[in-house]
Amino acid sequence: MKILGSAESFGKIILTGEHAVVYNRPAIAFPFKGLKTKVTIYETNDEITIESKHFNGYLDMSENHILGLKKIMLTLLDKFEKPRFGLHIKIESNNISGRGLGSSAAVSVALTKALYSAFKIKENDEEIYNYAMLAEEIHHTNPSGLDVATLVYNKPIWFVKGKAFSTVELNFKATILIIDIGMESQTKLAVEHVRSLYKRDENKINSIFDNIKEISFNARKALLNNDFISLEEALFNNQDNLVKLEVSNDRINEIIDFLRQKGIKGAKITGGGMGGCLIALVKDQKNALDVKKTLVDKGINNVWYYTIGE
Repeated sequence: MKILGSAESFGKIILTGEHAVVYNRPAIAFPFKGLKTKVTIYETNDEITIESKHFNGYLDMSENHILGLKKIMLTLLDKFEKPRFGLHIKIESNNISGRGLGSSAAVSVALTKALYSAFKIKENDEEIYNYAMLAEEIHHTNPSGLDVATLVYNKPIWFVKGKAFSTVELNFKATILIIDIGMESQTKLAVEHVRSLYKRDENKINSIFDNIKEISFNARKALLNNDFISLEEALFNNQDNLVKLEVSNDRINEIIDFLRQKGIKGAKITGGGMGGCLIALVKDQKNALDVKKTLVDKGINNVWYYTIGE
């Protein structure tokens, strides 16, 4: 089959601001290039087909979990005035779905960019963002847009829902461990649970969101001033507020307590919570390797590194 076009996207980690970002408070997120998603589009003489680790078959027979990709496909084919025929979409990824690392957003962004590439249409970041969001709006309850924005612009970003976002100025060197706790993140459930708490006691939950807002401002200042202790404190406090939002669980709390006992104060959920991944701030890769060894000894094998400032 002839290749018409292809594109890549990466994973993402949220440093601060989960859940509060849905309610118009700021969040900080980084693209994570240790996880890669590639979409390749081939020319065929058949109906549109999808090849991926979650679905293989005709687009018209696709299952609910790729309805968002179908929406992107058909919307862009119509926009480009191309037939809904004659394409094979191959999706390859080492990102793990259900871990809060932006796997669905990565596919949405890579597919959108690949379609632009296939039909030789000049990319525009704002358009890529808007079309990738079509899928996010189908698969997630009231998405903030943070994941897609981070992956489209592929830079550390300061994000406030509904406002122009900006890159985060970095004058900071440290390493973040990304720790898969071995449970799927329940992002949709977590978002709906936080919404139910908000409806039950708006003043109380707004107070938590305002605490998280202040934490994000403190984290941005720490990144600018190379202040490890202040960033560590920000992550510590962010996790305590996520516990108050009831998106942590016993497994998460057990691992964070274990890390705190090892002197790693800056450990928290990244993403929706109720499972998924944690991040832990350490000073350098040597510290990261030491911490990883203790985690492996505890039976936690999926651990990645992200170096801030590289």
